[in-house]
Amino acid sequence: MDAMRVFDRMEAMEYRLSSLYAHYQRLFAADVEAAKLFASLSRDEVSHAGIIRFQKRFVAKGEFPAVSVDLAGVESMITRIDGLMGESPSLENALKLALEMEASSAELHYRTAAEQEDSGIAGLVKGLGDQDNKHHRKLTSFVVARFDRGKLASDFGAFPELLAEWTAGRASGENTPKLKELSDRISKTLAHFGNMNHYEVLIVGRGAGPDEIRHAYHRAVKEWHPDRFDGYPDDLRTRLHSIVAGINEAYRVLSNVERRYEYDRLLAKKDRMKGSPVSEDEQKSIDGLSRLADKDYSGALEAFDAALRLSPKAKYSYHRAAALRGLGRRKEALQEIRTALANSPSSAAYHLFAAQVSLELGDQSGAAKAFRRVLELDPGNERAVHGLERSGARARASPDARMFRKGAD
Repeated sequence: MDAMRVFDRMEAMEYRLSSLYAHYQRLFAADVEAAKLFASLSRDEVSHAGIIRFQKRFVAKGEFPAVSVDLAGVESMITRIDGLMGESPSLENALKLALEMEASSAELHYRTAAEQEDSGIAGLVKGLGDQDNKHHRKLTSFVVARFDRGKLASDFGAFPELLAEWTAGRASGENTPKLKELSDRISKTLAHFGNMNHYEVLIVGRGAGPDEIRHAYHRAVKEWHPDRFDGYPDDLRTRLHSIVAGINEAYRVLSNVERRYEYDRLLAKKDRMKGSPVSEDEQKSIDGLSRLADKDYSGALEAFDAALRLSPKAKYSYHRAAALRGLGRRKEALQEIRTALANSPSSAAYHLFAAQVSLELGDQSGAAKAFRRVLELDPGNERAVHGLERSGARARASPDARMFRKGAD
């Protein structure tokens, strides 16, 4: 069967589930916790659709084999969900329906993964099945916390078995980590946070480029985010929120050029006070960044020229290009960023800079090409999306980008 048709219908199913949960969110808006639960599920389903849409790009390029999948189950799910959209069930029934949908979806995905074990689709649908199971656990946790056992037995029918399964899973450690070990890790991390700078929080070097910082941030949030620990003790989740708050603050500073310049200048001052050794090229770079922050572009250019003579690093070329751009020497800036890209061709930030300068020079075709490269490296990059619109290439790129726009990272 044509892989594109399979992905089209799978994507449609994820969107239908998102719409159903959004319907329930509106229906139970007065119940804050229930509305929050359904809103979270709805957002997740959009993300799942985005994952499928990303895979479709490879199908369109002819880089994905044909697959043999029975779509009857998918079509049945879509039809069932469409029939539920106009209904206004009680909260209990909405939860029952959601649990049923997630269980059916997980079974469908896992069955497909088993049948297509040797094809490129297996890993994708296995991952989607894992997400369905996560939703099922989240719904179960909500139900168990919200309703007493008598109500579970009288109103939820199969939920006594579900409750027993959930309780057994918790007792066996399936749904909780080794709390003592995790608690110790959290305590040690929080204790160290007070003495760590932003680079240390994200576990990157001070010379890390924008892409490395972004990847480090996502890796750190994924490791510590409280949503990974649904159903665990509140005090543990509260401490996890504190860790994520520190990670977010580090990223807030280091992902913004102006804030990072100021922060680097502060760190350099602290280093000098401590007598900490800084290489000569790094010292020149720090001076250049400080001058960029002050919009002293001539002084910055001189500093980065000196840094490049000492060590021809891509990041120095990137900053030198920024100084040239500030001086209005855009053609030279474009040539300099191409030098940086020759040494670091997978940097979305460098391609973005090249795209923006190309656009300023009136080279819309070159800008569009560079913006598309940014989206290949960083799907959903907002500045690349807007840049493509300005370059007149909106229709070719924004659909993928819309699917991957980040809600909070």
